[in-house]
Amino acid sequence: MGKLILLASLLLTAFFAGAQSKAYDRLDMFEKEDPLEINLKTDLKDILGKKANDRMLYSNIAVKIADSTVQGSVNIRARGKFRRNYCFVPPLKFDFDTSASPSLKPLGSIDMTVQCKQGKDFEQWLFKEYTTYRIYNIISERSQRVRLATLTMEDTEGKRRSVTVPGFFIEDFDVTSKRNACKEIKLSRLLTENTDRKSMTLVAMFEYMIGNTDWSIPANHNIKLMQDSGNTSAKPYAVAYDFDYSGLVNAADYAVPSDMLGTQSVTERVYRGFPREIGELREMADHFIAKKVAIFAEINGSKFLNDRSKKEMINYIEEFYKEIADDRKLKILFIDNARMN
Repeated sequence: MGKLILLASLLLTAFFAGAQSKAYDRLDMFEKEDPLEINLKTDLKDILGKKANDRMLYSNIAVKIADSTVQGSVNIRARGKFRRNYCFVPPLKFDFDTSASPSLKPLGSIDMTVQCKQGKDFEQWLFKEYTTYRIYNIISERSQRVRLATLTMEDTEGKRRSVTVPGFFIEDFDVTSKRNACKEIKLSRLLTENTDRKSMTLVAMFEYMIGNTDWSIPANHNIKLMQDSGNTSAKPYAVAYDFDYSGLVNAADYAVPSDMLGTQSVTERVYRGFPREIGELREMADHFIAKKVAIFAEINGSKFLNDRSKKEMINYIEEFYKEIADDRKLKILFIDNARMN
């Protein structure tokens, strides 16, 4: 009898685990490009007017997927540092663990970046940052996937007009780590060169390609870490995120260069990595060159970027490819001008 009970328990565990997996698959969160339609009923006075408040707001949500709509509940709050205070609609954290819907609950906690303020420029900057994540996906599997959404927020009190903005969900980093047979880790004051050398070379070159200097491993700023699940002594892999201050996005209304670097614009590239041997750099540059066609196809094939944004992004990245074309330029950029401390 004991064995039968144990077997039944194992079967039930497998069933519910499978059901959660199917629920996640049904939402098809990061496998497709078409924007999800999200309708959120929440306290707009709180989420828009008290953005510094970390209190989670219980809200009702409806997610339209293909021809069906999944409804449930979710806790949301404003997140981020600069944008949560600067933007009219702040970046949001969605916590689906509270949902009564079995289709939504397995999603856990997911971050969303939304259009910061009204206007076409802000809309295009949002799509540019989304596309930058997509480019990162092309270059490395160790990157967070994204999914566009059209978010409509309605006031539960009926006192404020509804707000509709484009945005994108960012894959939870725990999921990103598991996809790569890794686990998320958090280390304070980790030295940059104590990360996995090859992956750090890729991240530093990618950040240079997109013109992003707004990152630091020792300061835990816009970098996350993952480690091989089966090897606790392995050096962690660095994973970049948050690209709105990059030259590729060029959010001219608020993105300003660091005083420390002495640059006049975020579009001025500065290599923030440490020096490498020329052979390492050549191998990594060739990896980027091999991805060029796919990167340009991602930009030119976008349904959301306008022609001007596409041209700006293509021209900006083309400059990078010219710079990494030969070993002499690689040495100047990534050895001679590399940081030493």
